[in-house]
Amino acid sequence: LSVRAQLGARAARFLRKGKSVPDELLVEIVVEYVRSLPAECGWILDGFPVTIKQAKLLEKWLTGADPDKESRTSRMSKTSLAIDTRAPKDPPPLRPALDIVILLEVSDNTVLARYSENT
Repeated sequence: LSVRAQLGARAARFLRKGKSVPDELLVEIVVEYVRSLPAECGWILDGFPVTIKQAKLLEKWLTGADPDKESRTSRMSKTSLAIDTRAPKDPPPLRPALDIVILLEVSDNTVLARYSENT
């Protein structure tokens, strides 16, 4: 089976049991699709991520950077120990995977009404 088929089968197992699909699996499905797009292609996610947890997981899957780990590391870096100036420098921070996140609070009915007015 293809990776997409395997992910779909895993999601279907949760849905058949009446459970919601875990955030980790949702993100894995989204990332699998995004990575299949040509590199020069931009993309927009509509209705996802919904929660902070999903956004952090998405960022981690797309860039490899763990937002929670980064904040813990910066807090722990404050030390009174002498700093070795010969030590290798930290690599530059990774570029975020998400350029912008916009939350539009518009009901589906309003969106459909506006769409039908313009078509």
